[in-house]
Order: sequence, then structure tokens, then C-alpha cells
Amino acid sequence: MASGLLRNCLVKMNVDKKPEVNRREFLKGSSFATMMMMMGGVPIHAAEGNADGATSYKGEAPPMNVGVIGCGVWGREIVKTLSLLPNAPVVALCDFYPAFLRRAGRLAREAAKYEDYKELLNDEKVQVVIVATPTHEHKQIVLDALKAGKHVYCEAPMAANLEDARTIAKAAKANPQLNLQVGLQNRSDFQIVKLGEFIRTGVLGKTLKLRQQWHKKQSWRLTSPNPEREKYINWRLDKNISLGLVGELGVHQVDLSNWFFLQRPKAISGF
Repeated sequence: MASGLLRNCLVKMNVDKKPEVNRREFLKGSSFATMMMMMGGVPIHAAEGNADGATSYKGEAPPMNVGVIGCGVWGREIVKTLSLLPNAPVVALCDFYPAFLRRAGRLAREAAKYEDYKELLNDEKVQVVIVATPTHEHKQIVLDALKAGKHVYCEAPMAANLEDARTIAKAAKANPQLNLQVGLQNRSDFQIVKLGEFIRTGVLGKTLKLRQQWHKKQSWRLTSPNPEREKYINWRLDKNISLGLVGELGVHQVDLSNWFFLQRPKAISGF
């Protein structure tokens, strides 16, 4: 929340040398709806391109063959989403757990199937790799993918610790011809992108406090008849390899505050 909200909304603003926007025009725009969402309203989702939610993207870019590493619940959701895109065919799948690999295979029947991710990286058809494995496994897979000359989309958080994250960033910087993107949710929402641009104009006044919440009643504990498998799938509950709730889910909220205000918080409290 910012001080002087109503007072400062009356001030005309000039953003990136675009025509001035007065308060009435701003209230009509989609960014206001997003601002209300941030203040506790109902989330509004819009595709990138137009304020009315319609997307102007029609798949003009050439197809890029995708390989998905990690075929758990979220990995399979990614495969479903890719099947709706006109230029992102899934040509390869990887998971060392046979049951997950079979389930993902039903969603991409033409895709090659691998139990070792390095075999997928050796597949010349694969141009883009999506990493949907547990967080602590991201580092080595991403490094190997970049070394293999693949573009990488890595699910958030980037890594399980700061050292690994810096190592990944350094590798990406050393390969400027390749794209590396971390799956931070808010970065792909057109309305939130425009809201961030508005907040950074400073027209709302001095930022005093930011409060964000995430509510979802769900246990992370999963069961399996195989003790070894049960230990693996409950990696989120292991403090030695997982960042916990704040890291695994709160990373999206922390990223939003850093991005909107271009500064790091001075204090954080939680319960």
C-alpha cells in the first residue's frame, strides 16, 4: 500500500513519454483492476496483448521442439498446456519413475521417452528444455541443458540455495545465445506487468508497507507403498533440500515486491 493513494491518483502522469493519462482514464484501464486485486479483491487473469483479455499472438514464431524433464503432477500439467500451443510440440519426455513417464506419454504420444535426462539432452530434436523436477535437482539439470545448447525454462524457485542460483545465473550469462527463464508466475501476466510499470512511476507516493498473502489448505505429505519412493516424493518436507513454504510458494510474492519497487525488503515476518 502507498501513502496518499487517492490524492496522488489525481495527479497526471507521464510514463515512458506516452500521452498523459488522467485519473478517469486510468480507472477505466485494466491496471486498476489488477491494483484492486493486489489490495485484496478477486484475481483477474488476462492474456498478454490486450486489456480485454484477448491475445494478439497467433503463433507467428517458428516452432521450437520441447523436451520436458520431470513428469509429476505439475510436469504433466505443463505438457497439457504445451499441447494447446501452435508452435511448441513436445518431442521428448523424461522421468526416472516409469509410472509418471507412462502417464505423460499419454498426453504426448509422439514424444520420445527417456528415464535419464542426459539422454534427452542428447536428443538433437530437442531445442527447448522445461525443468519441472524438485527444486534441489534444478542446478545440475539446467547447467547440463545449457552446456548441451538448449534453451531452458526452469520452474520456480530457480534453486534450493543462493550458491546454486548464482551458479545457474553465471552459466546463463556465459551463454548469451541461449534463453533461460525461471517460471515466476507474475512475470507472465500482462496486467501485472503494466501495474508494475505504473507503480514504478512513483505517482502513488512513498511506499510504506507491502503485505501479501497466500492461502491454500493442503498438506504436502504424500503416500506411497514404497518407503524409498515415499521419501523421495516428500522432498518438500525435508529441510535439508527444500526451501519450505516461503521458498517454494512465497518466492512468487517476494519476487513481485522486489520487482515492483526495485529494492529488497528491510524486514520480513511470517507465521
